[in-house]
Amino acid sequence: MVLHSAGFRLLWMCVRPGAKAKDFSIMWGKAPKCDFGLTIYNGNDFTSKDQVSENEIQAHLQSMVDASSVKCGTPFFICNDPKFFPRLDQSDSGFRGRMLRAIDFLESRTQRTVWQCSAYVGVAKLRDAQHFSSKCVDIVVRMYVQDFLGEFGLNADNYIPDMKSLHSFSVRNV
Repeated sequence: MVLHSAGFRLLWMCVRPGAKAKDFSIMWGKAPKCDFGLTIYNGNDFTSKDQVSENEIQAHLQSMVDASSVKCGTPFFICNDPKFFPRLDQSDSGFRGRMLRAIDFLESRTQRTVWQCSAYVGVAKLRDAQHFSSKCVDIVVRMYVQDFLGEFGLNADNYIPDMKSLHSFSVRNV
């Protein structure tokens, strides 16, 4: 491959507002082959009016892990710290507990740390109970990319553009 011979390694990020684990499995099935995969899972399975059992969610999470592993050499996962979302049920049986169990499940299946971006709790502002405000895009991009770059000994400050200077950007929906 031309890109590999030039020293490039490809990262595919899989993120979509409202996506559940099952949706990520489908998105990964449509993704290109890449060196690294980054899935940003926000726990939408736990906020749905259609309450799904934890066993069923774990099956969907496993499918998400399997699908990302087929498409990329090294899959990484981000599950936002439940403390980002204080308006959601913070009990052990509610959003917080279910999200923490999902994180444990993903870590046990991938043998990797699932990044939670905890240092940004209270810094990245929300527009509603579970979604970050578009006014803090620069913070959210840094939050999501910092741990990934750190995995390779890279400082995010050297690789993340000044988002305030960008007037617009587009996201490809898969």
